[in-house]
Amino acid sequence: MNRQLLDVAVSFARAAGAEVDVADSSALELPPFNADLPLPEAAQKLSARLRAANGLLLATLRDVGGPPDVRARERRHGLRAGRLIRRPAAG
Repeated sequence: MNRQLLDVAVSFARAAGAEVDVADSSALELPPFNADLPLPEAAQKLSARLRAANGLLLATLRDVGGPPDVRARERRHGLRAGRLIRRPAAG
């Protein structure tokens, strides 16, 4: 649904005469961030696109509790937002 809302916003912006550059994160091929390594070329290109922009509109996952794999890991290990969830002992 957020992608559909973004598409509507992009349509309105273009209809108003704005030049729009949509960067889809699934197509960017960005590796996980590592401060000990040089910035990858794909990240440098994205950074240049962002610096050249006059505005920015972000569309994110609807559930902003973290990426799905992080939430699943938290449930598996009894954690929620860094706190331990008390579970009944198996008996």
